[in-house]
Amino acid sequence: MFKNYLKIAIRIIRRHKGFSFINIAGLAIGMACCILILLWVQDELSYDRFHENGNDIYRVIQDVNFVDHSTTWAITQGPLGPSLKKDYPEIINAARFTRRGFRLTYNDKSFDETVGMADGSIFKMFTFPLVEGNPTTALSDTHSIVLTEEMSEKYFGNKNPIGKTIKADNQYDFLVTGVLKKIPSNSHLQFDFLIPFIFGREINYTVDRWGNSQFSTYVQLQEGIPSQEVIQKISGHLFEKPTIEKDARLNLQPLYRIHLYSNYEFDAPHGDITYVTIFSIVAFLILLIACINFMNLATARSGNRAREVGMRKVAGAYKADIIKQFFGESILLAFIALFFALIIVQLLLPVFNNLAAKELSLDITGNLWALLGLLGIALLTGIISGTYPALFLSAFQPVRVLKGSLLAGTKSSVFRKILVVAQFSLTVLLIICTTIVYNQLNFMRNQKLGYDKEHMIYVDMRGDVRDKFEAVKNELTQNANILGVTASSNVPTYGYFFSNSKWRWEGQNPDEETLMRAVFIDYDYFKTFDMEIAEGRSYSKKFPTDATDGVMVNEAAVKAMGMQSPLGKTLSIDDSSAKIIGVVKNYHFRSLDQEIDPLILVYNPPICRILFAKLTSDNIPKTIGYIESIWKKFAPGYPFNYRFLDEALDDLYRSEQRIGTILKYFSILAIFISCLGLFGLASFMAEQRTKEIGIRKVLGANVSNIVLLLSKEFSKWVLWANIIAWPVAYYAMNRWLQSYAYHANISFWSFLLPAGLAFIIALLTVCYQATKAALANPANSLRYE
Repeated sequence: MFKNYLKIAIRIIRRHKGFSFINIAGLAIGMACCILILLWVQDELSYDRFHENGNDIYRVIQDVNFVDHSTTWAITQGPLGPSLKKDYPEIINAARFTRRGFRLTYNDKSFDETVGMADGSIFKMFTFPLVEGNPTTALSDTHSIVLTEEMSEKYFGNKNPIGKTIKADNQYDFLVTGVLKKIPSNSHLQFDFLIPFIFGREINYTVDRWGNSQFSTYVQLQEGIPSQEVIQKISGHLFEKPTIEKDARLNLQPLYRIHLYSNYEFDAPHGDITYVTIFSIVAFLILLIACINFMNLATARSGNRAREVGMRKVAGAYKADIIKQFFGESILLAFIALFFALIIVQLLLPVFNNLAAKELSLDITGNLWALLGLLGIALLTGIISGTYPALFLSAFQPVRVLKGSLLAGTKSSVFRKILVVAQFSLTVLLIICTTIVYNQLNFMRNQKLGYDKEHMIYVDMRGDVRDKFEAVKNELTQNANILGVTASSNVPTYGYFFSNSKWRWEGQNPDEETLMRAVFIDYDYFKTFDMEIAEGRSYSKKFPTDATDGVMVNEAAVKAMGMQSPLGKTLSIDDSSAKIIGVVKNYHFRSLDQEIDPLILVYNPPICRILFAKLTSDNIPKTIGYIESIWKKFAPGYPFNYRFLDEALDDLYRSEQRIGTILKYFSILAIFISCLGLFGLASFMAEQRTKEIGIRKVLGANVSNIVLLLSKEFSKWVLWANIIAWPVAYYAMNRWLQSYAYHANISFWSFLLPAGLAFIIALLTVCYQATKAALANPANSLRYE
């Protein structure tokens, strides 16, 4: 049977070379797009699936209620993990995790690294195998360190690192006790080094204190224990603990849901199930566009195969035989297209990985599921593509066909129009969605943030720079190209140091808790960032008491406290109190998908760890060189690793930028696939009307008249496609934009420009064939057939 279908496919390709090429090309590109997108989707869905105990591992999260809102925190208190394991027998293991930056040194090699801090039980719970060392004892000593194979080669070359000593911040010695296999890229926990969690006591981390939420806590339940039962038991565990928040309940988040379902505060960067859903839909839509191409061209040329169907039926073939034949042909062509699709995927995969920041690969030699998936895509494509042609062509009546009473393609014309409209509706939908995504990205890049981000560089203060900041500042401001220097505990992209509900003020209801953010700053902070003071004044050396008795807040804090005249009011936390001396206008200190929260700005230079310098636009490289010379004077052992603030802001929306870029390219491919089908359909329609065109030319019609005649019908189809696509696109993108606290408005141009683009592309595609037909010699046209 396969040989018969192969012969039929070869015969079809030879008979209709142009249309077969268009069909196979459209299907191949559509399947290639679908495979690339599904590789991305599969990678997103595979996060943390490699852990052997994954079904029983959960992250502990906190549901916290405040007077003005409720939220969920992905961080917990230091003692929580051991406390849960001790009090609840259903929990058999617990591990705490956090990260901290260190300057690691071995002999003459020294690098700034982000080091993970975890309990030794992390190796019991998670599947992070060691190639060297004992996982049971690797983190048992407070000053032990485990590193990945990559870091082992970086610091020790080909030598065995076990037993070697690494110095951290020129102060702490760590003994290498284990070497880890490379952490898989689809792990939400990423680290190159691990040191014991209890080392945090030596650097003043709140390892043993309930009064601060700062760490991730994971628990492993006994196998078969329902998580809901455990959640009910541990929910009120914090009520009797000396925590800051009064109404905080514990909850458990399954390990497999962390990467895609974590819209929580204080969480690391992660994926989003929304984008997985969007990309899955896009993959299906592009494949559907390619299938519609196939159906269009197959039904358009139905008249050419009508006589074949009639003869087969006269010879005794049943309708089911005809259906099987056409399904077989379409499926066979789909598998041929799959072959070319795999070639396209292999060619485009490096580019796609670069766009998506992934390490995707397509290996079907040793992966049965991948092979079955690809075969399933080809089979589905063949079935969808062949459904209507098979049912339509098999319904031909042999008597009418053999008498010649069946006109070529007439009965399929209405359905063919519906297919073309559906195809262009999907294409226009993709273009509109991509346009609105880019509008939102431009909005976020150009939105006024409440401070000046241009020509602002920042660097973590190391060596003596932090302790001698005033001296550094004085030397830097002597350069005319440096407009201002200041310091803060945080970069404005994540612009607060801590947050809690311990702040108290005059007139506050003692039973209500309000979450306040707080950031530590230096003099000249508002001047350097060009922030506007709404009321009062900023910190000033002219008022020495500001350092101890003054505090500043933003407008959101004033609103949250319900103050009409905040100046002079007392704001306190623990045993400290200060009077409000100024109110700064609200500025965005987080990404634009977050509301501007109440913020307290506290003058406290010793805690400020980041130096900011505002530069002029004149000779920036020379100015940076000057700053580096001052840096080397005060921190000779540390590299000058600076960044521009606008780069950090771009990092906030890196995920959206990747999504937008990927959507853009797939939209272009969708347009190309649609144009392939339109090109073939226009060619067929011009061929069918060859005699009519010849007669019209003899009667005096010029080229423009002929082009207009053939283009008019396609223009109607594109118009209907826009009418259908617009409301769908508006609904979908309006819902997507609601996830941003601050977003661009959906303008009329977001629809009009894609509509115009689709119309122009369709018109150019059709006009080529129409012009070709119009320029043909009418004498030859009238001899046609």
